Amino acid sequence: MVVTFSKRVTTASVTADTFTVANGAPVDGTVTVAGNRRSATFTPAGPLDHETEYTVSLTDGVVDGAGNPLVAFESVFTTEEPDLTPPQVVTVSPPNGDDDVTVDTDVVVTFSEPIDAGTVGPASFTLSNGAAVAGSVNVAGNGLSATFSPDADLAFDTGHTVSLTSAVTDLAGNSLPAFASSFTTASPAPDPGVPVVTAIRVDDGPSHDGTGNDSRGNNDGVRPVRRDHRAVCDGNERRRGDAHGRGCRPSSSNPTPS
Repeated sequence: MVVTFSKRVTTASVTADTFTVANGAPVDGTVTVAGNRRSATFTPAGPLDHETEYTVSLTDGVVDGAGNPLVAFESVFTTEEPDLTPPQVVTVSPPNGDDDVTVDTDVVVTFSEPIDAGTVGPASFTLSNGAAVAGSVNVAGNGLSATFSPDADLAFDTGHTVSLTSAVTDLAGNSLPAFASSFTTASPAPDPGVPVVTAIRVDDGPSHDGTGNDSRGNNDGVRPVRRDHRAVCDGNERRRGDAHGRGCRPSSSNPTPS
């Protein structure tokens, strides 16, 4: 509680006897005077009771520099109702049920009210895929969100569960109802396979017909791979696939008749 004065008062005259707060009985606390001596603050030793009337009093024992006493002063206030509403998870990312999540994702949850950062950590905010996923937890400065950052990329094509326990509380100490959400990471990209030769380029020099084709009529000198298989027929060699032996010619390796 802070009171301000119309003129400077003496610091020594503002004490726990001349500046009090009470709810039938005096409240324990400390009194301090500002450096300009135009205000004074009463700081209770502990939280005040909820829904309770308190009276702030300053006596004529407070004086200014000339010794003039303060006109006795009183003010009454009533404290608020207790906060009995537990915090809730409002959103989670990745969303519950998402089945195409990138493996480098962080998990972010937002809350309905500020939470006590000291209650959120690796034990109360977890990610698992059958086993616990190693990572770190950070709470936003306003207490309205928390982020789980995995230490490494998640496994591909794997189900993961996000969990927050009731150990998480708001600033009034109300526990978060236990929360769980799940998602599945995406499958890895298809393997592009190994390279293969699909054509051979034979450089036959410039074309002679102005078409841009090579001298054998193939565009850009690209020729399909051709295989010339030969076989022996009647002591001669012929092209395989020639059922009538056309194209047979003497073979230098023919055996000599006995």
